[in-house]
Amino acid sequence: MWNIRAASLAGIAALALAAQPSVAAPAHHRSEKRCSPAGIRAAHGTARAERRIRCLLNARRARTGMRPLRWDRCLDRAAERHARDMVRRRYFAHASLGGRTLVQRARATGYVPRNGRWSLGENLAWGAGRRATAAATVRGWLRSPPHRRNVFTSRFRDVGIAVVHGAPVRLPRGARARVARVTVVAEFGARAPGRCRR
Repeated sequence: MWNIRAASLAGIAALALAAQPSVAAPAHHRSEKRCSPAGIRAAHGTARAERRIRCLLNARRARTGMRPLRWDRCLDRAAERHARDMVRRRYFAHASLGGRTLVQRARATGYVPRNGRWSLGENLAWGAGRRATAAATVRGWLRSPPHRRNVFTSRFRDVGIAVVHGAPVRLPRGARARVARVTVVAEFGARAPGRCRR
């Protein structure tokens, strides 16, 4: 469900709140080996899958000479809340069913300051079975120009990633009940240093 052919079915979505340059990324590289096993399934541990996704994103950025994305508690909290809400309420979108946007979610955690400069971007994905892996998620994002722009935006310094068990949509009849399903949210950002709210 991560491949481009099935993008509308899988619901890969990207949102960038600023114009960003596009950078192409080749398939495999030595720096990605340190992220091994990149194919780890989220069913084996969501925290491990989140770390693998960040590692793979940073390996790709390193290949273009970019700085790594730092884990950010505020963005992580915003990503987790949005992923859980999508799974619980069965929707797949950048805005919640109540209309809450990425900016509002980031502001609620304290990431977006009242005054000052900031920049945000968001990648969403979900998959089932063999496509519910860190490697499949990153591969899907890199094959999609809007997602790739978020990954390769040099302005972004921070990232929060959430991997949550469950699909954000109802699956068709006959979908195997035992197949792992995950929803992934990656929040990218840049801002002046600050503290997170609870």
